Amino acid sequence: GLACGGSNNVFLTKDEGKTWEEIKTGNSLNLSRIKFINEFTVLAVGNRGVILLSKDGGKNWGTVKNKLYYKLNDIAVTPSGKLFIAGDNGTILKISQKD
Repeated sequence: GLACGGSNNVFLTKDEGKTWEEIKTGNSLNLSRIKFINEFTVLAVGNRGVILLSKDGGKNWGTVKNKLYYKLNDIAVTPSGKLFIAGDNGTILKISQKD
């Protein structure tokens, strides 16, 4: 499992939360939400529009470029697989899984 909040890194557990490993994301902004999209793909969002993407279950992270400056708060996946990110000031992004 993965967790984030109040820092710019994510935390990985392989033993149902008994121990946690801090994973450096290379990001300097606080993260507010992290979500598995599938077994290997993970998104994290946070302050000043930061969107981070991992394609290996959270071990390595890259930044998804965008022109947002509002805090992003949540990630939703519809049953059909569409991705949405919600943020401050009414921000709603639809993200293509091809991105």
